[in-house]
Amino acid sequence: LASTPAKKAAVHVALAQKRVEEAETLAQRGTLTASTSAALVANFESNAQSADDIATEIEASDPAVAVQIKTELSASSEVGGAVLAALGKKRGNREDTKEHAGALAIRVAARAQSEKALSFASGRGDGAAAPKTAVRAAAMTTLRATATAEPETTVNVAQESMAARLEEKAQEALDAARKQYAVASSTLGTTTVEVEATLADIESLMSDGARALGSLRYDAAIKDFTQALGRALRLRGLLKAQQSFNEHTIVPLLKFREQD
Repeated sequence: LASTPAKKAAVHVALAQKRVEEAETLAQRGTLTASTSAALVANFESNAQSADDIATEIEASDPAVAVQIKTELSASSEVGGAVLAALGKKRGNREDTKEHAGALAIRVAARAQSEKALSFASGRGDGAAAPKTAVRAAAMTTLRATATAEPETTVNVAQESMAARLEEKAQEALDAARKQYAVASSTLGTTTVEVEATLADIESLMSDGARALGSLRYDAAIKDFTQALGRALRLRGLLKAQQSFNEHTIVPLLKFREQD
């Protein structure tokens, strides 16, 4: 049983992701029906909303955890929407399966609250620069609210703690992405070049964040670590999907290189 808000939110994120993975499996098999799609999206949205609500409730008391939850939910929704759309378009699928998978993909990706997620899910990802996400904006809003309410010294301590926590979580996500890459690399062909470039980009963000943290530029550190966390989570999610399904329709998603 989840004993803290953070653990409860993690359970809801995991359940939301599980519903999407079930839909992905059905789309890959060509057996995703209207009734099943409706049930899965309802359960996904319920759990996603619960996780988001918890994150909002603890923003003031534990902003690092709130940002972590929102980033994880956003990343899993982006990946889920993209993979669902790709699997729905699999050659040989019936038109109704393609339609259900496409509609469900858009609903899932919408949870990411970013234009990039929506363009991915509808097959319009073109590698253009991604807009700043609502997750990053939420982090800055929380810190500004704290700064208004508390003395500067207290705010600096809170910001430093938040940056350090996000650095830890981003490093864990990057390590997990590297491990997933090692497992899935044999299915990627020449796409390993793009994946390694993405890993290098994330490592660069981690280095930038560490330098910012070391020079007491906490806002910059929080931004870099949050971005690194999101990218690492998205990369791991796509690599996991490729390992699970080994479909040529997923590989192009790994060629997309995020930029600010």
